[in-house]
Amino acid sequence: MASGSIEGSDMSYQSQSSASVFNSVPFAHTNRAFAVAAVHLQAHAFKALIRVQIESLAFVKRRCEQDLKLIDDLITSEKYQNTFGVYGEFCRDAVSEYAAETRKLMSTGSRIVSDSAKFANGEVDRIFEDVAARTIGP
Repeated sequence: MASGSIEGSDMSYQSQSSASVFNSVPFAHTNRAFAVAAVHLQAHAFKALIRVQIESLAFVKRRCEQDLKLIDDLITSEKYQNTFGVYGEFCRDAVSEYAAETRKLMSTGSRIVSDSAKFANGEVDRIFEDVAARTIGP
């Protein structure tokens, strides 16, 4: 049996290189461009996710340092009434920091979604401009 041919039929199949198949199929380039754009969008989203994780871990680190400071403050507080004051101040500050961090993460999330939408829109526009150029061009 010859390589690339079908025995027992009057039609024979000759193998083609992937480049010639790619060039012969209509809109194959566009599909490839969409796939590349999808990969770029995923990479963009992954990068944003890593930035959010860095921000979140920095916040957790700051909170852990504040927890250590609370323990030191409780150890050094000499009066029973002062212990409640130290703990009350710690709780007030912690709630304030959590609210501020939530606001910051919401803002970051909103910015990430906006940037991703702009990026995706730019990729799609670029692809359609390329399709138009290929359609109109020689």
